[in-house]
Amino acid sequence: MRVLKKYLPFLTSLLVGFSSIGTTEELVVKAPNGRSFIMEIVPQDSFETVMNQIDTMIICAAEERDDNFVFPDEIDDDACPCDNLRQEFCVDFSLAGISVIQASATANPRNFNAPVSPQEKSDIRHIVTTLAKSSLVSLMRQKGDLERTGNRINHVHPLRFLMTVFTDEELKVGIRNIRPRGWVWSDFIKGLRESLSEEAGRGNITNEQVQAFAAAVGVNPAQILPYIQSYQWDALVDTLISIVPRQGGNNRYDM
Repeated sequence: MRVLKKYLPFLTSLLVGFSSIGTTEELVVKAPNGRSFIMEIVPQDSFETVMNQIDTMIICAAEERDDNFVFPDEIDDDACPCDNLRQEFCVDFSLAGISVIQASATANPRNFNAPVSPQEKSDIRHIVTTLAKSSLVSLMRQKGDLERTGNRINHVHPLRFLMTVFTDEELKVGIRNIRPRGWVWSDFIKGLRESLSEEAGRGNITNEQVQAFAAAVGVNPAQILPYIQSYQWDALVDTLISIVPRQGGNNRYDM
């Protein structure tokens, strides 16, 4: 693993674009030294399949750059030897990412007491289910649409956004399924984190709001209040994913 880390600067890359060849898409990746790599991706491939292809490209690129490169013979059963490289790759890969929840462009606090409208709920459903289900290629194609949808709900209070997600069975599954998706989750949670911090900084996340939120999603407020008070937004969302009950006691998370 220590050998692989030396290649991080070389492998730090950004997405340039796609082109179609038959039933596949060409994903063009450019390294900082100007060299480009091409990966053929089937649009219907799952996110995991695409990430496995990226793993292979990482190793091949490292071997090509250094004739003395040796892939580790012993691999920790709990970790892929590409994890650190892939994580770094994906951080820069997200420069072409999708920010669908952003800090408000206005100085006005978001109104927690304003109920989420049917259109706003439809927009939230579109964002969550698309990020949860779509392949990597499909997400890039829908980038503009997702950002426009996100702009339409920027005014929704972040606790109302989370309330909408965690009171809907499909969206509970959706947000759980986004979490392992690398840069997709990173971009998603970053925007949510910024909105929560903004409203908390305005004094616009009160104990009364937390009590109402907890009652709506079916959790004990004491389980989430410490995370809110300490601005630990990632931990808050992780906790909600873990503790919010499913209707009928169904613990399956298939979409």
